[in-house]
Amino acid sequence: MMRFQLFNKSNVKFVERVYRYCFRRFHTQPFIMSFDKKLLKKHRIVFYLNYPQYIHFGDTLWFEPIVRLFNQHYDNVYVYPLAGMVDYFRGLGYKVLTNADEITKTDIFVSRLDMAYVLRRHKKLLIDFSYTKLTAKLIPQLLTGLAEFLHLENAKVISKPARIDISSQQQQQLITKFNLNAKQQYILFNNYMDSYDLQLPPEDFAVVHKKLDSYIRNFCAQYSELKVIYIGSSKDLLHNNEIPDFIDVDLRGKTTIADLFILASLPTVKYYVGYDTFIMHLFNIYDKDSYIRLRPCRDEYYNNQVRQFVALPFAPSNNKITFI
Repeated sequence: MMRFQLFNKSNVKFVERVYRYCFRRFHTQPFIMSFDKKLLKKHRIVFYLNYPQYIHFGDTLWFEPIVRLFNQHYDNVYVYPLAGMVDYFRGLGYKVLTNADEITKTDIFVSRLDMAYVLRRHKKLLIDFSYTKLTAKLIPQLLTGLAEFLHLENAKVISKPARIDISSQQQQQLITKFNLNAKQQYILFNNYMDSYDLQLPPEDFAVVHKKLDSYIRNFCAQYSELKVIYIGSSKDLLHNNEIPDFIDVDLRGKTTIADLFILASLPTVKYYVGYDTFIMHLFNIYDKDSYIRLRPCRDEYYNNQVRQFVALPFAPSNNKITFI
């Protein structure tokens, strides 16, 4: 006789969505803690950032200043990041976990509010990254709020995510790997996005793409000395393997996250043109110019919040983002 499974994969996803929705409705504060603050001094603190469904590469960059703040006040701080970000956190000297088996029942987790269901049986501090509630730049608002919430005295708040040290040898190896010209100046171009394209009818998404393509064509005409590097994941390449005629170097499906850090650090890579994705956040920390088209399926209030507080989530010396 067939046994009925109450919690198959689709049911779990539904339950998770309902749980997250209810959790957000009933917890309106930016920080939700399910344990006594004193335990932070006694237990291991693990930043749980390895859950691609809710935590993307850009999110892990935003968490770095929060990890740094915790490191100032606690001795037992670990990071469990997405696999592609392990080298980033290790390169900054943090203690890194790479396997779920390294996590223990006594660990205290710090993560996004979206992880409420996933971490429902654990001691946790959840942080609400909701853009609609922001009244200042995302990272300093969270850091200042956290320092007050945890009563951290003399907290040194540094809101810009740290860069990892990249040697000239690493840069040269990457130039050789992708057969780039060390004297040529480049633009990085990416016209893919994580999940927002799924919310648009194909014909509407095509219109959005055309506007972005039109912009970079005009950009290239104005700066004819620049060559265009096309970047995207292997999944992106499977979705669309066409190469626009303005592309000079196609690196889709060929780069790792480590490669993207090095590309962003190259003095000859001058600009990024694309959507508000991980590459934009990389260019922010390397103080480089980005020309950004916001992802569709957002209302104007949400877009304004992104423009003011999120696209560049820390206070810069000068604005490096132009919205197109």
